Amino acid sequence: MSEYPLPNNSTDLAGRVALVTGASSGLGERFAQVLASQGAAVVLAARRKDRLEALADKIRAGGGKALAVQMDATDADSMIAAVAAAEAEFGTVDILVNNAGIPDAQRAHKMSLELIDQVLGVNLRGPWILACEVARRLIAAKQPGRIVNISSTAHFRYDGSGAALYSVTKTAIARMTECLSAEWAPYNINVNAIAPGMFVSEMTDGMFERMGGNPAPHLARERCRSRLSSIPPCSIWSRRRVSASPGRSSGSMTDRAPPSACASKERPAMLVTVEREGAVAVVTLNRPEAMNALSRGLRAELAQVMTELDADDAVRAVVLTGAGTRAFTAGLDLKELGVEGLGAANASEAAANPVKAIELCRKPVIGAINGVAITGGFEVALACDILIASENARFADTHARVGIMPGWGLSQKLSRMIGISRAKELSLTGNFLDAQTACAWGLVNRVVAADELLPAAKQLASDIASADPAMIAAYKKLIDDGYALPFGEAMALEHSTSSARNAQVSGDEVEARRLAVMDRGRAQTT
Repeated sequence: MSEYPLPNNSTDLAGRVALVTGASSGLGERFAQVLASQGAAVVLAARRKDRLEALADKIRAGGGKALAVQMDATDADSMIAAVAAAEAEFGTVDILVNNAGIPDAQRAHKMSLELIDQVLGVNLRGPWILACEVARRLIAAKQPGRIVNISSTAHFRYDGSGAALYSVTKTAIARMTECLSAEWAPYNINVNAIAPGMFVSEMTDGMFERMGGNPAPHLARERCRSRLSSIPPCSIWSRRRVSASPGRSSGSMTDRAPPSACASKERPAMLVTVEREGAVAVVTLNRPEAMNALSRGLRAELAQVMTELDADDAVRAVVLTGAGTRAFTAGLDLKELGVEGLGAANASEAAANPVKAIELCRKPVIGAINGVAITGGFEVALACDILIASENARFADTHARVGIMPGWGLSQKLSRMIGISRAKELSLTGNFLDAQTACAWGLVNRVVAADELLPAAKQLASDIASADPAMIAAYKKLIDDGYALPFGEAMALEHSTSSARNAQVSGDEVEARRLAVMDRGRAQTT
């Protein structure tokens, strides 16, 4: 979007001070460039300071005025400080573009509380606080001003495709615009809302990935190609506007969206797939084009899948793997983190923390490691009860190089599994550990050829599934609970658990199972 030529027409904004949020990419970046080209001094606000500085340098190189201010749209103090910094540099802000926002791209009932708070904070609370802070200063200075809030066509129409909370916040933005325009009209502060339709941008990358990686089929210009064949790439296919001028309540809506006959019929691709083979479920992280990176959507789907499998009595063991041969998973989606912040790295809820989602499953989980398991992906691998690796599997902990402390258990689990010195070697260098060495160090149970990985994992899962499921679940819990305790306490735990459970087992049950064990042993040795 930002590479398109700036407008040829001229609107004299000399002497005006514009604050644009979400200015590090997409619409925000474009708004900033256009406002600067028309003479306004532009304050660029977003989380990514490096991107803001690059844009500020670009504007200055073109003869414009720009200031980069790092701002967190969920932090009230940060937003108020951004307005204060703008005023200190250029004077009172009299143009505000409330553009910062994030999509949720999830089914409402699958959203974590952390994500709900984040969407509400960035999309609604943040714009409200900024609008009020800018208006307060304009009223105190007795200056007129302009506030533009970015809503969405999702305010007018939601088709149930998986972004309900986003639609709710954009509806609230439109109503906020109407209310504030009425309240501030006497002070000559004009409040408007622009409601773009969906288009390719960094913000919507996650939504497109959830839909299968290719945005084209989900854009109106592709769904209605026969009617809208002239629309250029990255353009906005529809635009609605809620306008409120000083002295008027809100109002007119123009440029209606394409008719509902053009609504998409495609089902989004699943980010996590499940295949059941008897009592074994094979769960696959399904973003091979992104090395199965743990996007917000994928983590939420994995949590849902693990919850369903835990509750399914027909499933007795689970195999977890990654789609393709390049990666088990490359860890958290760093591109997504760059936009949304690092909250996911320390999330405690299963919907955002895949390690927690796996650990809450009472069924044994076998990790079939195909390709790389990096950083957060390494942590996901360690959450599995048993690991089998293909010959091309590799492990790496790059937390130290990325500059993010592990929050899903890697710093404590790894040293307990392979020894503290080896764990330090891996974590402090960020070097890869090959499959054979991982096996020699006790990290994985065995290494097999790539084409034998899933068959071997499924066979092991079937072996586990053939035992009494209640006993398997109880034994797994005893091992896990004891592993987290000092040895003496763990021995006491075993004694108390054993005494309580074994008291319920009859001699006849033991004899019947003894005979079954002998039959199975003979079959395994012949």
